[in-house]
Amino acid sequence: MCFNQPISGFFAASSYAIAYWGYKKHGIRTAIAIIYFGLMETLQFFQYFIVARPEDGYAMCSDPNNQFLTVIGLLHICFQPYFTSLSSARFRTYDIKSRYEKDLVSKLTLFGGFWLFSRYLYTVLYPDNPDMRPRSTEACPNYEWIVDGYDPWLQRDTPNLPGHSCTFIPDSATKHLAWASPMYQATYFVPGASLHTFLMFVPGLFCAKWWGMLLLFTTGPFLAMVLTASLHEQAAVWCYFSIMQCFLLVLVAPAMEANIPKKLVYPGTLGEPTLEYQLVESHSNGHANGHSNGKKKN
Repeated sequence: MCFNQPISGFFAASSYAIAYWGYKKHGIRTAIAIIYFGLMETLQFFQYFIVARPEDGYAMCSDPNNQFLTVIGLLHICFQPYFTSLSSARFRTYDIKSRYEKDLVSKLTLFGGFWLFSRYLYTVLYPDNPDMRPRSTEACPNYEWIVDGYDPWLQRDTPNLPGHSCTFIPDSATKHLAWASPMYQATYFVPGASLHTFLMFVPGLFCAKWWGMLLLFTTGPFLAMVLTASLHEQAAVWCYFSIMQCFLLVLVAPAMEANIPKKLVYPGTLGEPTLEYQLVESHSNGHANGHSNGKKKN
């Protein structure tokens, strides 16, 4: 697989064309989501100018511009689930149940993005907290990111300076951009990276969009894991393929017509009564207009 700056530039430019197409077909929410993922490829295009390379001993890891753009990339990753929740606008246009579900998901993913990014902020605010730095032993070396980065797939230390972020070309066959960033020790109050997985995929499963989540997973993190042997490369490779995922979103979504029920029935649990809502048809535009009459059914 060939990864380089011209291809990142091509995908960056393509994303804005796809966003315009998505705006015409699905509206502003889908366009905003696609533009957001296009910004990542734009970021990667510029990171190639200052990327740390093995032939110069990864000297650019000391460059403040390299470190800053790496943090911007981390910030982008943290809020990807939120903008993914905006992308399925077609299925909420006239479906009040979908609006309630997706608005809740948007709120959760927005909070989750701030919470996930706080893991980096803690390393800036409390870099020398001895209580949060695991003690290294011969049997259990300390590879916590707040001290030194480590790629368990390649079994090599990352070249970033301790406590600083870096975008670099790893010692792998694919040699795509890789990111290393200091992260605070995960605790009950500090989330781990798995929070991103939860926010990206689990809400879609519970909202009965399993086919979309399966497509997103297989063409995203799973494909990235197959293509590269570097753990720190995988996030950037997924972002690389996200533009093609956006293309599929605009292309496939029109064929997946949303089934808007005329009646919504919510069964009660633990002694609650069943709630039944009847959608009111709009005679002016021929669609369900989003208003409903609620009645309680005993």
